[in-house]
Amino acid sequence: VDAIRIQVYYVPGGASRYAVASGLWTNTSTWSTTPGGTPGASAPAASNDVFIGGGFTVTCNAAVTVNSLTIGTTEATPTGNLTFDAIRSLTVNQGGLVITSNGNVLSTFSSSITVAGDVTINAVLANPNLTIVMNGGIPSSIILTGTGTIPSLSIQSIVNHTGTIKITKALASNATLQLINAASAHLTYSGTTTNITADALNLSSPGNTVEFSQTLVDAASFDVHKPSATYSN
Repeated sequence: VDAIRIQVYYVPGGASRYAVASGLWTNTSTWSTTPGGTPGASAPAASNDVFIGGGFTVTCNAAVTVNSLTIGTTEATPTGNLTFDAIRSLTVNQGGLVITSNGNVLSTFSSSITVAGDVTINAVLANPNLTIVMNGGIPSSIILTGTGTIPSLSIQSIVNHTGTIKITKALASNATLQLINAASAHLTYSGTTTNITADALNLSSPGNTVEFSQTLVDAASFDVHKPSATYSN
C-alpha cells in the first residue's frame, strides 16, 4: 500500500492580551496575559488575540494592528468597551472581530475598525460615526453575522451576511465586492439615500430579507420610492 502524506498548515495567533484595567491601549498597566491577571504585559500588537472585558474600557490612542479582537468576554464581569481619543484606525487580522452583547464601541470620533476575518456583532454600537471595514482580500469571502447594529459598513471583500444586522448610516461597496444577504438573513438599512453605494447588495439568495426605512432612488440601483419597504426573495 502506498503511503499517503498529508500536510496541514496552521497559522496561530500570538499570546493573548486581556484588559485588566481601564486605560490607554499603549500602556502596559492596561494589559495582562491572563484574564484578571497581573498587569504589565506589552501592549497588543499584530500577533496578539485581544480580549476587553472585566468591566474595563480601553482607549485606542494609536494606530494599532492585532490578530483578533473580542469586546465583551466570558469573565465574571463580562462587560468591556473600546473607545478612541481621536480619529483612529484599528486593524484586525484574520482572527476576526467579535463584539458580544456585553461589549461596545464608544466615543463620537469618526474612527474605523478594518477586519480581514469574520465579524460578529451582537451589540448596538454606541459610536455613531464608527465604520466597520471588511477587507478579507480578493477573492476571499468572509462572514458578517450577529444581531447587532453598525453605524457604517464598508465592503472591500466578498462578504456573506448570515445574521440580522442593522446598518444605520452608510453602506459602501461596488458591483464586484458585494454584501451577499444569505438565505434566511435579514438586513435592515436605515441610512440616507445618498449613503448607499450602487449595487452594494446581492439579494439573490432564497429566503433572504432586506428592509429599507429610507427612500431610495434609481441611482442606488433600487427602484424604490417609498419611505419604508421590506423585500423578501
